[in-house]
Amino acid sequence: MKTLLKGWLYNQSTAEVVISLYDKKTGETRCINVLDSMWLVNCSKKDIDCLFLNKILYNGPDRVQAQQYQKMVNMCFAKDINSGRYRQTKFRDIELEEFLKKEKRNERFRKIVERAAVLGRRKFERPPPMDQTPIESQGGRDRGMEIQNIESIGMK
Repeated sequence: MKTLLKGWLYNQSTAEVVISLYDKKTGETRCINVLDSMWLVNCSKKDIDCLFLNKILYNGPDRVQAQQYQKMVNMCFAKDINSGRYRQTKFRDIELEEFLKKEKRNERFRKIVERAAVLGRRKFERPPPMDQTPIESQGGRDRGMEIQNIESIGMK
């Protein structure tokens, strides 16, 4: 069955795009109503190419709405997004790369946090002195005892 695209236009009264197709074999015309521009992602590569080459028709006041549909077709054409390439789109590769970058960044951050925690624990293994009292072996009391021991022995 050989079908040709007659055209596509934005219908103001229904707020949707109407794609008009002509069947060469039977001579019949068929219309496809597209309510949301995201539905155009489900078109085949051949359909996306055809819609990209034949720009949408619209009245002046409907320019913004109609351009949303055309922009979607332009993006599908540029990024090679269509119904036959769901798993093979370039966007999925970019999403995977960004996800892996984020995971590596999170892993590096976790390692830094772990290292900081280990260093913090090492720093506080021995509690710091709480006051400034001298230790007995350094004080004068021990020194005085040594002098008394020396005098008792008879050495001066």
